Amino acid sequence: MTTEKPQNMPETNNQYQDSVSSGGKTRTVLKLITGALILSAAVTVMVHWLLNKPRAGRRPPEKTAPLVQTKTVEVGTFPFTVHAMGTVIPAEEVAMVARVSGQLDKVNPDLVPGGHMRKGEMLARVEQRDYQLAVEQARAALQQAELTCQEREFAIEQRNSDVAQAEKALKIEQAQCEVARRELELLQNGGDSLQDLALADTGLKALQGIPDSGNPGYDFLDGNISETDKELILRKPQLKAAKASYEAAKAGREQAKVAHKNALAAKEKAGTALKTADLKLEWTTVEVPFNAVVRSKKIGGGSYVSPGNPLATLVNTDRYWVEVSVPVDRLKWIDIPTRNGGKASKARIYHSAAWGKEKHREGVVKRLEPGIESQGRMARLIVEVEDPRCLTDENKDKPVLMLDSYVDVEIDGNPVKDAVKVPRTAVREGDRVWVLSEKGKLDVREINVAATAPDCIYAKEGLQTGDRLITSDIASPVEGMALRESVGNGKASQKATETIQMHTNGDEAGQEA
Repeated sequence: MTTEKPQNMPETNNQYQDSVSSGGKTRTVLKLITGALILSAAVTVMVHWLLNKPRAGRRPPEKTAPLVQTKTVEVGTFPFTVHAMGTVIPAEEVAMVARVSGQLDKVNPDLVPGGHMRKGEMLARVEQRDYQLAVEQARAALQQAELTCQEREFAIEQRNSDVAQAEKALKIEQAQCEVARRELELLQNGGDSLQDLALADTGLKALQGIPDSGNPGYDFLDGNISETDKELILRKPQLKAAKASYEAAKAGREQAKVAHKNALAAKEKAGTALKTADLKLEWTTVEVPFNAVVRSKKIGGGSYVSPGNPLATLVNTDRYWVEVSVPVDRLKWIDIPTRNGGKASKARIYHSAAWGKEKHREGVVKRLEPGIESQGRMARLIVEVEDPRCLTDENKDKPVLMLDSYVDVEIDGNPVKDAVKVPRTAVREGDRVWVLSEKGKLDVREINVAATAPDCIYAKEGLQTGDRLITSDIASPVEGMALRESVGNGKASQKATETIQMHTNGDEAGQEA
């Protein structure tokens, strides 16, 4: 089935195309007309404003005094704190060494870096058997020396007895010699009879050949006596023998004394040897000299050591020192005890990196080191901190102070008297300050700085109680310039507000040029 198209279709399409083309031209014309109207209106308005420009009235300039912030100061006494930096160092550190040679048979289990030991504990011990035998040998030698001394003392007693007997015999012989001399003198002086001699001295028996007298029995009435016989009559040989016996006895006594002295020396030497042996036996055990923490370890169980070999390095835990660098001009505010004692300033130690900003440890100034730093030219103080590792119950909750730490230190100095506390922001160049006078003018004053702190200074001169210290900045400060004082809410006070009206060239407000 086929569909036939209408025959008039081409004519209808042509009419439609003509109508569309006519409508587009109309719209274009309308747009052009509208644009021209808007442009004309804009030009008209522009020309009107150009021909009728507004003229602003001139007013007299108004100049306002700068607004400043002030603080009322007061002369008084203020606590002063010296701020400084320091390094934690050991108050007492020792390198433990062996004093005898041998093999270590015991080592303290706490002998590790960071280990804690109490005073008197065993650090390490050398095997003791050889030293125990040495003690026994020295003790036996001492006992032998003591026995020898006793023998020498007994010998001296015997020699003293021999000397006494020899001395007695000598005295008797000297008496007999005197008797013989008198008898001989009587004989030589012409005694008439035997009875005269007998009456003179009973020792005549010696001249009659008595066997014990040593006299050969010369007839006393016969002529001269030879020198030999005379010596015999006077008993000189017997006297000489008695003297020799006495000297020999004394010599024997001196020899006994010398022997006793040697025995005493040997005894003393043996006693010293025993003490040395005991001491070496004691040295086999190395003890901790104080409450300590182990800083380094050099030995282990079974190590062989000799005198002088290092064993470990120990640091006293009862106290640490903080070596503080302080400007020399601030030492006058710090109390430093001397050898004879005295007041000591207290200090606080902060280690914010390890403890935070709130926690601190307390200490006291102990000493001032004799020299100053070669580079910073700062004085060095020693601050002592008790129980730095918090080993006691009273300090168990406090932070632990670590060796070689770099810490902040605050030292309580003597108070600053008759001074004014000035914020650092209020101190101008050349140690000057700005003060707001009663008339609202800028007053520049010089001050005498007595002490400085990180956030303020203390002035001795230049300020008085009640002065209004300017703490804010002024762009172009000129002494005597007018100022306004700022109150707490940021508004200017009525009393301090000053407005200056400036009129130039006779112009009035609102007048047109």
